[in-house]
Amino acid sequence: MRETLTDIKMAEDYQTDHEYHQADALAEMREHAECIALNVQHFINKNCLTLEVDNVEAVYKAIQQIKELAYYTYTGDRQGRWNTEYSDKFEYNFKTEVIDILNDELGYVWEEKS
Repeated sequence: MRETLTDIKMAEDYQTDHEYHQADALAEMREHAECIALNVQHFINKNCLTLEVDNVEAVYKAIQQIKELAYYTYTGDRQGRWNTEYSDKFEYNFKTEVIDILNDELGYVWEEKS
């Protein structure tokens, strides 16, 4: 199947909008991650990176929630035909940023299992 000029234009427009919304998506993801981390930071002893057994589950759940933000879906506005605006979803891979947030905020090192 051959792509028409309209298909190519739509793909280019989507790519442009994807790039345009990336900074906003990153800021929104960081805000969510920092909010989650803030709820459990007080459980972690920053001097030796330890926590009490009673708090392990809460910290584990927070880490998992933050990890899920690595592949982030952002809803942003796009300009459609005839100058109409509509919302569209854009997916971003913020794994590097999430690794940094986990390390900085919770002292957790995310390593992939091979």
